[in-house]
Amino acid sequence: MSQTEAYIYKGLMARGVPSHVASGLILNMKDESGLRADIVEGEANVHGTYGKGLIQLTDDRRVKFEEKYGTDWSIDNQLDHIVGEFEGPESRAYQKAVATKTSGDAGASLVHNFLRPAKEHADRRAAKYTGQTYVPPESDGTVPEGATSEGVPAEPATIGDNIVGAVMNSIMPKARPTSSVPHIPARAMAPPPMRRSQRKPPVVLVARKEKKK
Repeated sequence: MSQTEAYIYKGLMARGVPSHVASGLILNMKDESGLRADIVEGEANVHGTYGKGLIQLTDDRRVKFEEKYGTDWSIDNQLDHIVGEFEGPESRAYQKAVATKTSGDAGASLVHNFLRPAKEHADRRAAKYTGQTYVPPESDGTVPEGATSEGVPAEPATIGDNIVGAVMNSIMPKARPTSSVPHIPARAMAPPPMRRSQRKPPVVLVARKEKKK
């Protein structure tokens, strides 16, 4: 499992997205872009435009992204944009996904209500997702290529590029710079440390001596 996938999952969780919705969104990202942050559709869609990025933003949604971030299609910028849509114009679609119980159902909800590809594609993907059990990836702290602003390639890739080379490039270690993009505060995950007065003394085991008969 790639570090790009782990980075995206951790980033969505840090932005307050529930685990099953984050997982369902990643299922869709795999089908939309193969988790390539800078990928562009090789052929124009039915509207004559080209989708780009993790969820293949197109038309007005792509325009709004580029008005804010320009050509900086880093993973972090895209996750901020996605969460901004969840909190704004796509809040109804997001709440429908939150109301589901599993990652597969969340993925099916998102493809129908949030991503909205052609109906035949949406139906096929939803059927696939509801039959899957997604296992969230574990991260070793590696920041993949293209995750932050400094990691964005100079030229965008297109669907049909060498996927093996793309994946290898995406998982190369890279120190993450301090981001200037504001983030939604992460939820507290760990309880506060116990005070010394609350700690229980260690249990000492003493061997029992057998009585002589």
